[in-house]
This record gives sequence, structure tokens and C-alpha cells, in this order.
Amino acid sequence: EDPVSVIAENRVMVIFDEKQEKASKQVVERLIDLLNDAFSSDIKVDMYSPSSNIPIGGNNAQTALIFASSLNDRSSLENILGRILKRTAPVSGGSVGMPPSHVVVVSKLGTERTNKMPYSMQNILGGKLDKLREIEQGLIAISRSRLEGKQPPLDYTVVKFGEIESSDNMD
Repeated sequence: EDPVSVIAENRVMVIFDEKQEKASKQVVERLIDLLNDAFSSDIKVDMYSPSSNIPIGGNNAQTALIFASSLNDRSSLENILGRILKRTAPVSGGSVGMPPSHVVVVSKLGTERTNKMPYSMQNILGGKLDKLREIEQGLIAISRSRLEGKQPPLDYTVVKFGEIESSDNMD
């Protein structure tokens, strides 16, 4: 009898809203180029909009890259992670799908200093930085609440950028 095997692919899942994140599209494209240059085998990159049907189990991606500004709020992140962090059962003698073991959230500078200039100016209308901070805290809480022995551990990284400008505007 064959033991149930686990799929391990060189796959990254990227979740961002191309309509909201025009400059981030260039970041994602550049990241794909860098990943493929750094590794001898091709890295498969699956891109999803936060409102699309994101596959349960994360389509066997090893890492999920989520742009926080593409999400509505912390509950949007929780719903997405609820889907992608589930293991998928083997179908017809196939392999067990493994969810991502690492989640990277791309956020903005200033989420921890919303009451200080110049960040307070960005937060005046709509609490944009507060929303991003809630998303960051949601990822941290989900990672820390994983049940040892029942759920695989979840590593996370929060990357914070300033303003992203198009390389077309550079001299």
C-alpha cells in the first residue's frame, strides 16, 4: 500500500487587485523575474484577485503573497487565509494538497505611527493606515493561534513599502 504522498511544488500564490494596485503590478512582475533568475527550476506564480474564487488549500503554493491594500479589511484577510490554509484531501488516489507554509503581506510604511506626521495626514480620510495595520495584526494573530500538532505552523512576513512609482517615470 502506498502511503499518502504530499505535493511540493515551486509555486507562489499572489493575491492583489490589479485595478487598485497599478504600481504593484510592476512589483509583482519584477518579483517573478527575480524568482525565476534565483532558482534553477521555474517558479509557478498563480495570481488571484481578492474577489476571485481562490482555491482551497492555495493550489499547493509554498508561499502566499498578499497585498494588504487590495483587501477591504481584516475580515477579508481572515476569509482568504481560511480558504488557502486548509489541507485538501486526496482525490482518486492522488496526493494530499498542502497549504502555504509562509504568508507575506505587503503593506505600507506608517501603519505603526498613524498619530505622527506625515502618516497622520494619510490616515485622516478613511483611516487607510489603520485598516492596513488591522490586516497586519490579523495575519500575526492567525499565525500565533495555529494549534500545535493539529495545524502546520505558519511563518509570516510583513513587508512595508513607501510609495511605489512606475519605472516608466524614472529617468
